Amino acid sequence: MKSILGLLSLVCVFCGHSSTAEPKPPNIVFFLAGQSNMQGHAGARTFDDLGDDPAPLVFLGDSLVQGWSEQPRWKESYAKLGAVNFGVGGDGTPQLLYRIEKGILDGLNPKVVMLSVGVNNVWPGFDAEDTVKGIKAVVAAIQAKAPGAKILLMSNWHFFDKGDGGSRKRVDTINTALKAFADGRRIRLLDLSERLLKPDRELDLKFYAGDKLHLSGEGYRLWAEAMDPVLEEMLR
Repeated sequence: MKSILGLLSLVCVFCGHSSTAEPKPPNIVFFLAGQSNMQGHAGARTFDDLGDDPAPLVFLGDSLVQGWSEQPRWKESYAKLGAVNFGVGGDGTPQLLYRIEKGILDGLNPKVVMLSVGVNNVWPGFDAEDTVKGIKAVVAAIQAKAPGAKILLMSNWHFFDKGDGGSRKRVDTINTALKAFADGRRIRLLDLSERLLKPDRELDLKFYAGDKLHLSGEGYRLWAEAMDPVLEEMLR
């Protein structure tokens, strides 16, 4: 159902509808890759399952979001809800803003957008304050494109070894700001960051892949157990 059409220089454009006398072509969505300089290639993928209906649930973010498509729960649960996954590996807040501005949400009219982004802001050198500003800008862009949508905002996860504690402090600072930002109504925060750590604040490795950045299947199960009841409530 999903096919890679090739590398293109376009981003986030939906094809038009054909006449009723001709077979309806699939909706085409173009993704910006996650390069921080915005000169990355675009990979085109088709989503035949979108049909003519809005997508009630959109997953939006980076590789942590993209990874949901490889989890059994995606087909078992989220896909049956009409969800679409617009996670792209490497995306930070600048890349995600670019994709939204170029139309990734156009025409979908989602009820809920699940948003997880921010960890990739560390590589270009954005500090915690800049990252929070970027996340708020992404939320504002979602609200502009999909004013009826509620946003389920994920906290940033901890990553790598604790070391001198700098990365833990960064994530803590971001999540504290996001808690103050989320209003509990149109924007709800789900914070799993501490549940992914052991008492000594090292990573609980059963929840992480070998790179200590991405999640394992157990990590996604933990995420689903916390997220599903919230999504069910928000989708009513």
